[in-house]
Amino acid sequence: MPLIKCISRSPQDNNNRHEFFKNADPILHPFERSREISRTIVGAKLERLFAKPFFGALSGHTDGVYSLARHPTDLKLVASGSGNGEIRVWDVSLQKQLWYIPRAHSSIIQSIALPDARHNNLMLTCSPDCTVKLWRLDLSEEGGFEYSSTPVSTWTSDEAFRSLDYQRSHINYSLNFATAAGSLLQIWDITRAEPITSLEYTDDTVVHVRFNPSERNLLAASASDCTIGLADVRTSNPIRKIVTAMRTNSISWNPREPIYFSAANEDHNVYTFDIRNTQQALQVHVGHVAAILDIDYSPTGREFTTASYDQTVRIFNHKERLERDIYYTGRMQRIFAVRFTADSRFILSGSDDANVRIWKAKSSAPVGLISRQAQSKIDYFDNLKKRYANLPIVSSIITHRKLPKPIYRAKIVKRQHIKAKNRRLDNLQKHSRPGLTIKKNIRIENISSKT
Repeated sequence: MPLIKCISRSPQDNNNRHEFFKNADPILHPFERSREISRTIVGAKLERLFAKPFFGALSGHTDGVYSLARHPTDLKLVASGSGNGEIRVWDVSLQKQLWYIPRAHSSIIQSIALPDARHNNLMLTCSPDCTVKLWRLDLSEEGGFEYSSTPVSTWTSDEAFRSLDYQRSHINYSLNFATAAGSLLQIWDITRAEPITSLEYTDDTVVHVRFNPSERNLLAASASDCTIGLADVRTSNPIRKIVTAMRTNSISWNPREPIYFSAANEDHNVYTFDIRNTQQALQVHVGHVAAILDIDYSPTGREFTTASYDQTVRIFNHKERLERDIYYTGRMQRIFAVRFTADSRFILSGSDDANVRIWKAKSSAPVGLISRQAQSKIDYFDNLKKRYANLPIVSSIITHRKLPKPIYRAKIVKRQHIKAKNRRLDNLQKHSRPGLTIKKNIRIENISSKT
């Protein structure tokens, strides 16, 4: 009869049999740093190897796409407006068109706003044809949209509308929205035919307007006279003005920290401000070689993306000076609109070549489901890259991007101009009387604040 040996354990030992204890004493692991650096280099190279940012395109427009809007509660719903006055609503997950109006306006669609579901799937659009129109998107039983080419309401003005945004409100409040028409900021109620408030903001044309996502009565606007204004809609005058060297084309509030906002400027830079202290910029984000036309924050509030006249989409960390990534294609023309999706995983860009492109927010991130082990490996490499990001061999791999020749040449020329300017200011400082400051910080060089 064979002899069988069995291993028996007590219940106390049975709960701890999978635990593995490691002595973290660095004396016992003399090559730990070198192993981690080697793994960091491998992880950085693998990230660049699998970087494929382009995900898809929403084709159908016959003119350039100049405005985009995402639905605040529906992850897959996105609206786009083009230069010939048509509006299309898309299902991003299926890359399919759901809604289409060929002649919603007689001119370019300058701005689109999609309020939340509490307002019964309404959509606001404005155009230089001096009209703002309200549309209703009703879900049908088949999952599509029933629509009519007739708007629910129409508001007119003597001036061309340049921008609009809706006011975040409580559930019992009516829907209010703000418009930029000429030199006036006008606050409208959808139940009234005339504006309820008109703010005398500036003597020049108001370019862009955005409501604060937290403080519902706070409004930020930019104008052609190179000013950025903060206004309370309950008053008739702006609270504070910020004067920049060139015009600000777009403004975006940080959704998680709404005391901060970023302004996309004509001088190729993005300026991030703290509304509590507007004497200087909190950070100046550089990298573009042409005017920045649009900006949008991620719903996480940690990153924002920019659209530029230099035909590139760039992603910035809200605290970092340089971009994290650059997206471009050979056929993509000047980009006028950009938006993050509501889950922060994708970026939508509308360009002059009549296409809405879908990009991955992280170029090397897998799209489908992956195993737990693969995700653990990706997280491990990410932690290593954060730990050793300051090493030259690692940073050169992470930050290197191949650019098209026109953008690369413009980058070199711009760098030479900045060096020449700094050298000239250094010479002035060197030959000036003691105590006189010639060279200013970039955060205050092009900015002046007025209260």
